[in-house]
Amino acid sequence: MRRRLTTQPGQSTVEFALVAIILFTMVFGIIEGGRMLFTYHQVTNAAREGARYAVAHGIEGTTQVNQGDYQAMIGEVSSRTSGLSADALSITAQWPGDASAKPIVVDEEEVDRCPPGGNNAGCPVRVAVTYTYEPVVAMFAGWGSFEMSSSSEMRIHY
Repeated sequence: MRRRLTTQPGQSTVEFALVAIILFTMVFGIIEGGRMLFTYHQVTNAAREGARYAVAHGIEGTTQVNQGDYQAMIGEVSSRTSGLSADALSITAQWPGDASAKPIVVDEEEVDRCPPGGNNAGCPVRVAVTYTYEPVVAMFAGWGSFEMSSSSEMRIHY
């Protein structure tokens, strides 16, 4: 009986090979999940920072009116995203307007306070950020890249 147990030296190697596949799959899955969570957090934070910048700096409502301010906002948002490729990052800003805002009186005439593209106090600004995420384990699992996106909307205070 004792001799029979000691004559199977390859058994532990086979068991390790079977268990190692499951173990390494779990470890790499946890690492990839952490990377995805970090990337999504960066995308969300970039949208929030972009909206905050647009609200605080009073950027004009359309990109044609003041292209320099719009590019400054994109540069600021891009500089605040650590660990992300700038080539895969897309930032857009909109001033959608607000029909429910109270009109203001200009020269004894009521004027819409927040028309689309409006840059008055109380008007909303929406910044959307999209990032093309490429998983590291994509080459082993056969996954492709996918987009992560987030948007943030704030109102101009002054």
